[in-house]
Amino acid sequence: MLNTGDHIFISYAPKDSDFALWLYEQLAAAGQSAWIDVKQVRPGTAWDDAVRGALDQATHVIALMSRSSLLTPYTKADWDYAQSQGIEVIPLVIDDSKVPLKWASAEPIYFSPKRADEALQALRLRLPQTTIEGEAELKLEPISLVSSATVARKADHDPLAMVRQLALERTQNNSLLAYLEDESPLIRQEAIIGLARIQSESSRLPLQLVALQDDSPLVRLYATAALMTYDKPDALSTWLNQLATTTIQTELKTAINALQLRLPEIIRDPVKHAFISYSRRDADSFANDLADHLRSEGFSVWIDSNLEAGTPVWMHEIEKAIRQAGVCIIVLSPLVHESEWVPKEVQFARQFKKPLLPIKYLDTHKPLYLSTEQGLRDDLPFADHPEKMLRLLVDTLDKFIARTR
Repeated sequence: MLNTGDHIFISYAPKDSDFALWLYEQLAAAGQSAWIDVKQVRPGTAWDDAVRGALDQATHVIALMSRSSLLTPYTKADWDYAQSQGIEVIPLVIDDSKVPLKWASAEPIYFSPKRADEALQALRLRLPQTTIEGEAELKLEPISLVSSATVARKADHDPLAMVRQLALERTQNNSLLAYLEDESPLIRQEAIIGLARIQSESSRLPLQLVALQDDSPLVRLYATAALMTYDKPDALSTWLNQLATTTIQTELKTAINALQLRLPEIIRDPVKHAFISYSRRDADSFANDLADHLRSEGFSVWIDSNLEAGTPVWMHEIEKAIRQAGVCIIVLSPLVHESEWVPKEVQFARQFKKPLLPIKYLDTHKPLYLSTEQGLRDDLPFADHPEKMLRLLVDTLDKFIARTR
């Protein structure tokens, strides 16, 4: 809850959520009162009303302009509404988009990872001056994207180990972007591997720049391969094989062979990737424990435990996770019948012909929209037979994988 009612509103498209959240954290660290929907809109709140209320109380709106936001009606509506209310709109251009003529006179700020300091300094000069002692400036070491690397070195940590750990977490997109400018080509390569695993849209342009401009041909190779995981993951292995047979450079051949061995790290096996749909009201703890157990069995699992339900970011991530899933596990509990989102997730999964596997956590009947789906021992709820049902679930998923392959 905001205390003063005066804040900076961050307007963005769902595909730019990583950058928007990073910017929110930088503003907060600099003592600015910032508002972003994924942090402030609570579950059950009418999203439209919350956004309009936050816009009405804003002193400034930072409009993240990108290819995505310029095609998103509600972001442009936010900007138009703020302008109509006399609220200063600050366009912050975060990719190679052309600023619409309407906003050209609003003095857009152009952001790029290599000139982040300049962009943030320009932004600071446009925002209210904070009164928090020691935090009067929005100041970063080439932006807090680089702060993870800087802190690691100051703490005498191994930066290579640090970037590998960030890659394993699959959530540290902005921290990994910082390492694209590290002086070590090996560290830049590891950062690219991590970014390929996360596949955030906000990383696409930086990876394109690295693929074109990096001094190291090996780093450029890794960046090109990472970009292929976005749109043509199935073609990546074939491309590397063809490249290995045509190149005469020993160093490049060695790099290609090493990259081929790491393909399982960066190309998610859709068959072994499970999406879990559940009611937070009575199955939250069970669903998260189930995700942990399946991961320990070697499965890749997506669950929305770290996202605010119902927000644009949440919906975007849900859609992406379902599209990438090999199977959707539907957790049945009494309150799943009252859930707004579980049936929507099931419907979306069916559009992409994703296999559905209902499992009964607590004793209840199948919803009508799942009546034709084969469940996992409908007579044995997980709550009553946890070990037996977990083993049965893993065996069922293993058999499903064997059939799919």
